[in-house]
Amino acid sequence: MRVRALRSCRSMKSPCSESVACLKLFCRLTSTATLNDLLLCLRSFADGVSSVDLLPNARNISNRVFSQRPFSFNKDSVSSLNAAWGQFMAHDMIKTFAHTPSEKMHVPLPRCDLHDTLCSGSETLSVSRNAYDTTVAGPSARVPLNGASAYIDASTVYGQDASRLVGLRTFSGGKLKADSVNGVPLNSAAVAMDSAGHVDLRDLRLGGDPRYVCIEF
Repeated sequence: MRVRALRSCRSMKSPCSESVACLKLFCRLTSTATLNDLLLCLRSFADGVSSVDLLPNARNISNRVFSQRPFSFNKDSVSSLNAAWGQFMAHDMIKTFAHTPSEKMHVPLPRCDLHDTLCSGSETLSVSRNAYDTTVAGPSARVPLNGASAYIDASTVYGQDASRLVGLRTFSGGKLKADSVNGVPLNSAAVAMDSAGHVDLRDLRLGGDPRYVCIEF
């Protein structure tokens, strides 16, 4: 019964309420639902394995959300800081990375979109799909890999791996390293950072999360 109800939830096509509705349903069943039930709900694929669901076009949604006029204040007095806090919390618990070999998902662009300069209506945005567990046998829904601690532990501040843990600490009085100018220490130990390109790692500032790259000028 629980699985059937969750599968019914997965079939919903509302662009904003699908995952929320699933979670609400899961909360109502939380006394008896299993972790597998929740994963079944959240890993929603058209073929039950890997094909992306035919939900409303993601580009259409982002265009409509970010082009809203006229400007109006949020009725709950929520500012952009609320979204920044949400991103901080997401980065604390989740770190996805592209699958190897590369696997792309092509999001159709609306005709005459900013990136459809010729108004052909046939342009797409290519997005890298996440790495997933390839050791799972059989035709089961793919399980994305997480490169961060799933705990709310402020690992984006204190470090997500051994080299970062060492590079951020003074090992004196339980304190973190701090720069006298802007607080964030230089990456003097050349700890690996995401998207650093050809920049000398020692010219970067070191944060607890390898996704935060800041160049010192």
